[in-house]
Amino acid sequence: MIIGGIYVLFKVGGKDEKIRLKLDNFKLKIPIAGLLNQRNILSSTIRTMSMLLSAGIPLVDTLRIVANVSGNEIFNKAYLQIAERVQKGFSIANSFEETGIFPIVVNQMVATGEATGKLDEVLLRVADYFASEAEQSVKSLTSAIEPLIMIVLGLGVAFLMVAVVMPIYNLTSQF
Repeated sequence: MIIGGIYVLFKVGGKDEKIRLKLDNFKLKIPIAGLLNQRNILSSTIRTMSMLLSAGIPLVDTLRIVANVSGNEIFNKAYLQIAERVQKGFSIANSFEETGIFPIVVNQMVATGEATGKLDEVLLRVADYFASEAEQSVKSLTSAIEPLIMIVLGLGVAFLMVAVVMPIYNLTSQF
């Protein structure tokens, strides 16, 4: 019932922008999974930015394209905000920092890439960094969940053993 409710919330809520914004914000704030989700989004969007910039696509167009492929409404709005600020003449590093959702390492590396004129190369390194961080988060998450799974399986086996042995014990005690 709970799983069905969550499914309906995501399906119906996915069509309304306000609900989608709240759901995406919630997904980013889930203790361990939120950080993993953020790292995956950053890895894919920053890698896409790097590829588009190295292909010669203008920065503002690149940011608008990346906004559409992030898969998260919070990041969509942030990339569109950055595109608007860059179009108005603000620096890209300042625009990234102004959104407040990007980690400090992203802001610093974007500033470095902008200053050196090698933004596409720097962004590729940042994307690789977040991909490895996401991979490390998955390893940490699985090693943290593993003991819990073993306990649940052990309790399940114990319950089955009691469910099988108790009726047999009751039958033998009657004689």
